Amino acid sequence: MIQKKIQAGFAFVTVLLVLIGLSIACGGSSEPAKKGKIGEKISTEKFDIVVSSVNTRNSVGGEFFREKAGQGAVFVVVNFNYKNISKEPIGTFSMPSIKIVDPNNVSYDSATGASGAYATEINLDKKIASDLNPGITQKDADVFEVSKENWDKAGWKLIIKADDDVEITIK
Repeated sequence: MIQKKIQAGFAFVTVLLVLIGLSIACGGSSEPAKKGKIGEKISTEKFDIVVSSVNTRNSVGGEFFREKAGQGAVFVVVNFNYKNISKEPIGTFSMPSIKIVDPNNVSYDSATGASGAYATEINLDKKIASDLNPGITQKDADVFEVSKENWDKAGWKLIIKADDDVEITIK
């Protein structure tokens, strides 16, 4: 009986130490995000990234595939591109992704339907399941739905997750 309690305690401590180690390895020593501005080229080890524009709209899409922002909401449209500046192909799941963060440090995911509608509107020809080979630039865009009242406040930023994180003040 005592031996089982000792084994259970040992297993608990082992799991706890593994979780602490993973926490430290994954986020304990992360470097601060690189800072940039709209229209400025920001270089990481693998990418040259440019956020070309950030603007608001009440609706996105074309004649057949259209999304309208909800009552009291607005769409924040982010156009950006990235170039593979490394010497090897970069896999689909390692491409830069973006989020916007409000003045209260709340992070927003893109609105999938609105992003798809906007992609058809601008005829975005984005590779979906292909590697990005060296020297190739990919044009991209995401749409976020946010409260208009909240958007009217200053302090919004864009976070680009890539091999290095990039932060851009957008408002």
